[in-house]
Amino acid sequence: MFRNSCELARHFVRPAYTSIQTFDGRVGSGIGAYVVINEEGWAVTAAHLITEIVQCHQDQEAIRDYDKRILEIRLEGNAGKSQSLRKKLDREIGLALKDRGPYIRRAGILWSNPAVISTQDHVYQLADIMVFKLENVDALEVDIFPKFKRPAGLAAGTSVVRSGYAFNETKCSFDDAKNEFINETQSSPLFASEGIISRNWIMTEPTSGQTIHVIQTSSPGLKGQSGGPLLDADGAILAIQSSTVCLDLQFDAFSADHKGQYKERQFLNVGQGISTQTLEEIFERHGIAADWVD
Repeated sequence: MFRNSCELARHFVRPAYTSIQTFDGRVGSGIGAYVVINEEGWAVTAAHLITEIVQCHQDQEAIRDYDKRILEIRLEGNAGKSQSLRKKLDREIGLALKDRGPYIRRAGILWSNPAVISTQDHVYQLADIMVFKLENVDALEVDIFPKFKRPAGLAAGTSVVRSGYAFNETKCSFDDAKNEFINETQSSPLFASEGIISRNWIMTEPTSGQTIHVIQTSSPGLKGQSGGPLLDADGAILAIQSSTVCLDLQFDAFSADHKGQYKERQFLNVGQGISTQTLEEIFERHGIAADWVD
């Protein structure tokens, strides 16, 4: 049913590789997806893919203070005092990071090919959407651009397939001499998962009254599919994958192990995509040309 849709997605969906280096030198990586909209190089993805880049900018003051104190410890001539200062610093860092992740020293995102860079972007946090323009987009070898389904075609019960890069291992390192991340991921095949539109949902920001149109699906979005498309059987894009929510089924299941009986709350994992109704508004606001179908 979705063979043609999956084949079409291969032409305009690309992986986005995220990389971070924490304050203590550890390096980590992740993967998401994005859709190339047109030959001008405009693309769309989930805004949360750049969360770590935003966090990195916010963490720089704390990292400068950390580096300063580490240098003082290294220059301390008394070994006992040096050890005491380091334990104190570790305790303070532990408390500061108790309810959040580590400070991020460096962060970056690779748009599939090192030759391709983003020259401008527009981020919509509430909608979890980012549209951005790529330079050297020809290096991505996109030979077919997507069609976007107009909102009238987003009815509950419509079959959909979600395309992205779930279950792909990523690896990167940081080259101190070049001051850049090195992507060491070998390959990233697309992973498709299907479902139906369960309902159309509207989120409203209380202060501004801004509304975001969301598609909820019977299958969850998977890690690595964020920013990728939800397509119909004809290969037209219905939404951009954003998140997965766990809906409370309001009953418990009872199980038993060697420690005795215990209960577990039951949930339904529902995928959420930002629908083309909201995408069309964003595209029009920035003069982004897209191929629309009814």
